[in-house]
Amino acid sequence: MPSITLIRHAESQANYDGVWNGRIDGPLSPRGEASLELLGARLRRHGFDVVLSSPLERARRTAASFTDDVEVSEELTELDIGRWEGLTREEILSHGGDRLREALFGREAPMGETGESLNEMHQRVI
Repeated sequence: MPSITLIRHAESQANYDGVWNGRIDGPLSPRGEASLELLGARLRRHGFDVVLSSPLERARRTAASFTDDVEVSEELTELDIGRWEGLTREEILSHGGDRLREALFGREAPMGETGESLNEMHQRVI
């Protein structure tokens, strides 16, 4: 039976710094870089038929750790979080907590007022 394996990218510098990043294309953190060798060794033996990746560096580098054949798909680009790019969770909650709750639970409101909604991202990825 066919299966799908979802793999989140290695830790980015933004993850380490505690800031939200959707489409900002920053580097992996030193810990993220260090994790690629172990991840690659673990996943390389699975022999995936197809490996798809977002075009962003953190996703491409993660996929390349376990295969030489990565297919980049624009449709898999991370969620556009609009004006919330580069802010901490606390900053978002203090300035727009109601908008964040509306975007997360209503799924129709754009993230960060200028980004895409969760429903829009869902349709794009599917």
